[in-house]
Amino acid sequence: MTALSQLLAEVFERLDYWDDGFVDGYVSHVGLRRIVLETPELGEQIGNTLSRLLLARAEANLYGRLTLPELIIMGQEVSQGTLHRAKRGYGPRATVQSAAVSIALPNNQEREDRLSYLDQYSCRPPPLFLVLLSCAQIGVFVYHVLILTNGDPPKTVGPDGPAYIKGPLIFNPHKKKEIWRFLTYMFVHSGYFHIVFNILVQLMLGLPLEMVHRWWRILLIYLSGVVAGSLTVSLTDPSTYLAGASGGVYALIAAHLANVVANWSEMEFAALRLLTFLTLAGVDVGVAVYYRYTLEEETKVSYAAHVSGAVVGLLLGIIVLRNLREHRWERVLWWACLLTFLGLLLTSITWNAVEIFGGN
Repeated sequence: MTALSQLLAEVFERLDYWDDGFVDGYVSHVGLRRIVLETPELGEQIGNTLSRLLLARAEANLYGRLTLPELIIMGQEVSQGTLHRAKRGYGPRATVQSAAVSIALPNNQEREDRLSYLDQYSCRPPPLFLVLLSCAQIGVFVYHVLILTNGDPPKTVGPDGPAYIKGPLIFNPHKKKEIWRFLTYMFVHSGYFHIVFNILVQLMLGLPLEMVHRWWRILLIYLSGVVAGSLTVSLTDPSTYLAGASGGVYALIAAHLANVVANWSEMEFAALRLLTFLTLAGVDVGVAVYYRYTLEEETKVSYAAHVSGAVVGLLLGIIVLRNLREHRWERVLWWACLLTFLGLLLTSITWNAVEIFGGN
């Protein structure tokens, strides 16, 4: 018996217990989960990777049991850096699990990295920023629909609008001196499709980010994307009304790209995540272009806000999102993104200030 097998046998003997000291040759997954969570030194004895695999197995099948041969096979395969199929005679459950984990997590170091990223998901504090923001946006949209449908003349709000442009929230190109409009236009939407798409995307993408990177980072990225959108539209499309939270939504999409780049080795299915985010970005761009060139002049939607929101989301994603394992080149990238972001922000604010107040 190897040293590792001997160690696992000793650990198993401590875990294998029953009433009145009776030993039955099995460890229940319920007991295994409790012992792994309550015994930090266990990870030091058998290794963090193996202890995490045991915990994952226990959580997946609370009512199952583990035998000593299964534990030794898992320990040997983890120490060798790969998980192979379990040998015959140890049951189909061990065989299926080993094969599944081998496919999902190819080697020992990669398994350790990716489990470390999964461990970062937490609901403490609860991810409430985007939930509360979405509720506020829905409330404002319903209020605007009521105003339009009961107005004189009454207007029917359909999938494509119209947006309510007479209120104090929408970005009005003729009232740029009302500075708050550069931010509050995110509460105004042009039609049911517009708000439903934005709400779904920001919740689908934002909540996982909040759970890992915490709400204040997501708030900074989202609001920066919104403001960047209005600053850009004010300069590039100065006659266009701006409605919707697409600048912030696009910032979240790009922030996810930054997150995948920064935590590629720690993240499971990173390539699939990247493809999903690019697909969402393509759909959002298509919707923005459609609105820009098909709606009436006063309610046109500028896709410049989407582009600028994406740029800000990518830059701020590199700057403020958590990087679980920082490499030297990433530090250089961090400084480059910070200087680029500050340069673009100061330039756009200064340019807009000159355009708005320069004549007075």
